[in-house]
Amino acid sequence: MNDNEKVYSINDLIELLQVSRKTILNLIKKGELMAFSIGGRYRVTQKSLDNYIEKKQIQPHKK
Repeated sequence: MNDNEKVYSINDLIELLQVSRKTILNLIKKGELMAFSIGGRYRVTQKSLDNYIEKKQIQPHKK
């Protein structure tokens, strides 16, 4: 993580991804979304979020 990298809280991710708190926590617990904890609260870097989104992209079917 660099000094200028955006860091998101769980509440930020709920709004950005439009999913529930439970979904975000499950993704973190399963290791699908990398996070770190400060003061007992999870934080996710922009890089971790970008990696998660990239892995979830749907590839078009070839005919």
